[in-house]
Amino acid sequence: LDVLSPAALTYNLEVYSDATYTTPVTGSPFNNLTALSQALTGLSAATTYYFRVQANNATCSSAFSTGSFTTTCTAPANPTAAAQSFCSAAAPTVASLTATSLTGATVKWYNVATGGAALASTAAIYTGTYYVTQTVGSCESSRVPVAITVTVANAPTASVTQTLCADAAPTLANITVTAATGATVTWYDAATDGNVLPTTTLLVTGTTYYVAQTVNGCASTRTAITITLAATPDAPTIVAPDEAYCSGATIANIQIT
Repeated sequence: LDVLSPAALTYNLEVYSDATYTTPVTGSPFNNLTALSQALTGLSAATTYYFRVQANNATCSSAFSTGSFTTTCTAPANPTAAAQSFCSAAAPTVASLTATSLTGATVKWYNVATGGAALASTAAIYTGTYYVTQTVGSCESSRVPVAITVTVANAPTASVTQTLCADAAPTLANITVTAATGATVTWYDAATDGNVLPTTTLLVTGTTYYVAQTVNGCASTRTAITITLAATPDAPTIVAPDEAYCSGATIANIQIT
């Protein structure tokens, strides 16, 4: 802080954090200064301070001259963060996001590149680009874009009841299920928890099986499918298979039991 009064021998300088001059900064007042500037410590960035200064000669002191100044803010380095993926079933929020910041820094997340307000830690996140900053003191870094993917894994679709032929000894692999492209299908013996069943598991009539699909590492809820195994009918018997027929006979003339 620079002061100047040509006729003065010394100066008295007072610096405050409020406009009513009630809260002095560290070291204030600075009395009987002979230099025309004074270094100040303990100031906060991007903050307005208020000062008053008077000049002294050998006999008298002047009235105070007043003024103010605002400190500048040096932005810290940007935080770092990699692209991140989540499953919608986990209900991810801003608190789920991760970034590497300076020790003691406050990390803030935004859903816009400029403007807007920092997101609450409880705000739900969705697929898109988010922006992260770090604040040291009152100085905030630039915003760093981070790609976020939230995968929604829907349950696979299937007829909830399916009938198969018992004589074919069908397995889980024979049940018709529609899953997402590239998804992995998993069978279970219960609607939740339970045991994973191999696709070679023989089907039992009247039993309900449960199928889920995994998309990008995210498991869906399970679809229940109840199986009925139908008995194979006996082959028909042809009466007099070697009987001769008159010209013009049709298949209706063949006797079958």
